[in-house]
Amino acid sequence: KIQVKKEKIITEIEQPVVSEFFSAVSKKDLLIIKELIIKGQDVNTVLFEGNTALHLASLWGNVDMIELLIKNKANLKAKNNNGETPFHWVCKSGNISAFRAIAMNLKSVKDELNTQAKDGRTCLHQLDLIPVKLDFLKYILTFNPNIKIKDKNNQSAQHFAAAYSQWGTLYELVRYNKLIFGEPDVDSVSAEQLLLKQADLTILKSFYSYLSKNNQEAVAPKLIQHLKF
Repeated sequence: KIQVKKEKIITEIEQPVVSEFFSAVSKKDLLIIKELIIKGQDVNTVLFEGNTALHLASLWGNVDMIELLIKNKANLKAKNNNGETPFHWVCKSGNISAFRAIAMNLKSVKDELNTQAKDGRTCLHQLDLIPVKLDFLKYILTFNPNIKIKDKNNQSAQHFAAAYSQWGTLYELVRYNKLIFGEPDVDSVSAEQLLLKQADLTILKSFYSYLSKNNQEAVAPKLIQHLKF
């Protein structure tokens, strides 16, 4: 028996409504969005690349839009073509208020932080791709995410932070994971050993400069010795 996947057919009547909804979302026009919802607009309509309106509102850190969409049954578990949920995208925003607006509606924030997209990346991987505010990172770390999770290229959030020269992020991840240089845990080498093994001299010097500037040289004795020879 052949199984045929049923897809929603957009009629000539529905099509203009969907387009108008996309336009309103792009313009961040909450009044029009509300009017369309009252008329029956499905807030979980896929806009492009599998993203919903909640994905975009989360990325923009638009708290008012996030709350409006969730109030009208936006799917917090909706995945785009790369398997990313709105929660992945709110992590990209760097906005604590937007993060909270999503998080307060989740059963387990920790589980969502550890959820991997199709490329294996978690919310913490996403943070390393932007100049994140450290207070946002510190807030996320209060939910105790697993920072050892690796993507399909075997890269952890720490690898990403080093690769994109996000030294503040790297330091906070290292401190959070109790991998303060020279004190590896059972499952992993210390972050300092990771740096010495993975990074080139330029990266090491850049990280050392960050530590020196923030009076944190004491946490990296091996790194300092390595750069002095």
